Amino acid sequence: IQVVVIPGSPADVTIEDGNGQTATVNTAVTTPPSVLVTDAAGNPVPGASVRFRVAGGGGKVDDGTGPADSVDVLTNPSGIAAVPGWTLGTTAGTNTLRALLVGADSVDFTAAGTPDDAASLELSGLPASVTAGEADSVVVTARDAFGNVAVGYTGTVEFSSSDPAAILPSDYTFTAADSGSAAFSVELRTAGARSVTVEDGANSLIDTENT
Repeated sequence: IQVVVIPGSPADVTIEDGNGQTATVNTAVTTPPSVLVTDAAGNPVPGASVRFRVAGGGGKVDDGTGPADSVDVLTNPSGIAAVPGWTLGTTAGTNTLRALLVGADSVDFTAAGTPDDAASLELSGLPASVTAGEADSVVVTARDAFGNVAVGYTGTVEFSSSDPAAILPSDYTFTAADSGSAAFSVELRTAGARSVTVEDGANSLIDTENT
């Protein structure tokens, strides 16, 4: 006797593909996250509803109709459900996407969001007032458009000041070891309101800052 055995009710969900990826902040991961839904006997279950929801790090999922915090996707004939797009948040670090099988369990995808290219130079460290002729430390930090430290920045920074007698650092080219931030010594020598400016002379797209 031959009979047709059909899958039972959805009982388990496991990660199929797309976990542990890395992408630049505010961009989509390369591989769409997907899960496999099975019944209690381990058979793939088609037509099961899986909710993909952003659970950490910000960002959005997209089912083709636009970005959202969560989308519902049905499993295909092989029991696999994939979210068409997962765009990471704007803050560098770990992002989490949860796939929930209603009435059963859930699984979490994680992805690492890495900083974008440098968009600005931040100059910090000088107090509101300094003593003429004394060296002070300043820190130059490259940041992307979302405020993350641009750890991959390798541009050359140039210093200038409204103090004609100031002793300023020589031009400096960042290296990978700097991880987007470096300290320098500045000596202002002329009394009065003075400013110090840092810029990337070779890249006009990077905003400059003075203090």
